[in-house]
Amino acid sequence: MGGYRPLYLKFLKSNEWLRFRREIILRDNGNDMALEGYPIPARPIIHHINPVRIEDLLNHNLEILLNPENVVCVSHQTHLAIDYGDESLLPKDPIIRKPNDTCPWR
Repeated sequence: MGGYRPLYLKFLKSNEWLRFRREIILRDNGNDMALEGYPIPARPIIHHINPVRIEDLLNHNLEILLNPENVVCVSHQTHLAIDYGDESLLPKDPIIRKPNDTCPWR
């Protein structure tokens, strides 16, 4: 984001963005990557799938900034995994339990 971070942060405080953000959280049911069964325990992040560029902010390009098809709810940890490419941060599939698998004497 570099030199245009202050401009982006100003946009994130706008009423337009805050209203859009609420709609996306409701759409995704507050789930990480909009996947059922992966509720976000803290404040959801709205992640732009196609990154926002300085031109989008300067030109108020709503096709990128406020397009519901270009965003998804993510947790902070998932957002870090996406931005830095660290798959170890992503949630793991739940362990499928079997009868007595936690009881070694059976």
